[in-house]
Amino acid sequence: MKKYHILYNWPIEEILRLTDSATAETYSSGLAASDLTTFTTITEKIRGLGADLGQARAARTHFSNWNELGKLLEQFETQFSSFPDLSPRKFRLFVLLAEKLINSGTVLDEAEIDENLFEIRELPTPVPLAWFSRENSTSFSDSVAAFSLSDMAAVETDLPYSNISPAFLFHCLAALHLLAQDPHGSVAVIKRTTPPTEIDAIDAFVRLVILTTGKPIHSAKRYSNPPTVINADDIRAGVAFNQWSDVLSVLSEYNSRDELLMKYLTIYHVIENFMFKYPIVELERKHSGQMFSIRNFKQLYTKINKNEGEALQKLFNALFPLDASPGVTFDQHITNRWSSLSGTLTVTDIDQSLVKLGVSFKFSQFGGGGSAARFAELVYAVRNAVAHNKETEFHLTYASMDAVITTVMESFLIPSLEELSFALISNVNPQLWYSNKHLLLYK
Repeated sequence: MKKYHILYNWPIEEILRLTDSATAETYSSGLAASDLTTFTTITEKIRGLGADLGQARAARTHFSNWNELGKLLEQFETQFSSFPDLSPRKFRLFVLLAEKLINSGTVLDEAEIDENLFEIRELPTPVPLAWFSRENSTSFSDSVAAFSLSDMAAVETDLPYSNISPAFLFHCLAALHLLAQDPHGSVAVIKRTTPPTEIDAIDAFVRLVILTTGKPIHSAKRYSNPPTVINADDIRAGVAFNQWSDVLSVLSEYNSRDELLMKYLTIYHVIENFMFKYPIVELERKHSGQMFSIRNFKQLYTKINKNEGEALQKLFNALFPLDASPGVTFDQHITNRWSSLSGTLTVTDIDQSLVKLGVSFKFSQFGGGGSAARFAELVYAVRNAVAHNKETEFHLTYASMDAVITTVMESFLIPSLEELSFALISNVNPQLWYSNKHLLLYK
C-alpha cells in the first residue's frame, strides 16, 4: 500500500461513516433537538476536514489541520459516545501519529508499505507507559511500540518526544487501521506471524525491550504515610541515642522512600538490626557489662545466620510483653490491629493470602498466646517473598501483589514495625540497649 493511502484512506472512510452515512443518519434521527444541532455543527466541521484530507491525498501532500481534527473528535466522543462502533481513541491516536509524520518531514512518495508486517495485540497486564517505541536496527520487523489509550493526555505529552522513524510510523498507522475497535488496556505493535505468537510470549518480549531502555514495567505501589509512632514525646534530650546511629541512618533511608516493597525491606533492616543486637545485649548484660570473648560474639552471629526465622521469633517473644502504651502491651496492641483487619477484608481472603505467602497459620489463630511467633512468621514470610525469587516460591512484586496483601502490609505490618522500631529506640530498655556505651571484648 502506498504511503499516502496508509495516511489518508482510513480517516477519510471513518469521517464519512461519522458524518454522511446511513449509520449517522439513523443515529441523528434519534437525538433531541438541542443535541441534533450540536451533532450537525460538529459533523459539518469534521466533514469539511474530510474533504481537505481527500485533497491532500490526491496531491500527495501533508494535511496541516490534524490538530483541529483531533479536537473535533474529542468533542464528538464527549457529546456522542453512544454512536455505533465508535473508536475515538483509535482515531485520536491516528491523528497524533499523523501529526508526528508532518514534523518528520517525510515525503509522501510512491513507496510501498507492507501493511501486514505488524499487528496490534492487547497485552494481558498493563504497561505503565503512555507511549513507548523502540526500533531494531538489525531486524526492523522486531521493532515494537507499546501504548495505553486510557489517558490520551499522557499520550499527547509523551509521543512528541518519541524517537520513532517515519518508516515505523507508517507501519503503526497501518496496524492501527486494521484494529477493529478501541483497545481496553495496554497494547503493542508487534511483528505479525503465522501462526500468531502466543500473547504471553509477546508480553514478555515487550517488557524485556522496555527494561533494556532503563524504564520500569510495573506501576509501583506508593506508600507515603509518615511513620506511625505511639508517643514521640518519649524522646528526651540527654539519652545516649548515639548507640543507634546506624539505625537512624536506615530510618532516614526509610523515610526517603515511597515504594511500598522497598519501604518494607528497609524497615525490615531495622528489625534485623534488633535481631542481631538482642542476643549481644543479652550476653553483655549477663556479664554485667564486663568483657566477653569474640568467640562468644562469633557464635551468636553464626546461630542467627543459620536460623534467622527462629532468631526473629526469639526477638519478638522478648519484645511483645513490653508496654506499647501505659497498660497495653505490644502483644495486645498488635493483636488488636490484626483483628481489625477483618473490618476491611474478609477472613477468607486473608487466609488465602496467608497460604500464598507460605505461612502456617490462619487469621483466627493469631493471638491466644502465640501472637509473637505468628507475627515473626508473617514478617519473615513477606520479607522472603520480596527478597527471594526462586521458581518454587511465591515472589511478591508489584505485578503479583493483590489488594489483600497490600492492605495487610499497609494497615498491619508496616505500622506495627514502625511503632516497635521507634518505641524501642526512644525508650531505654534491657532488651536492646547496652548497659555500657561500648562493648568490651577480649580474644
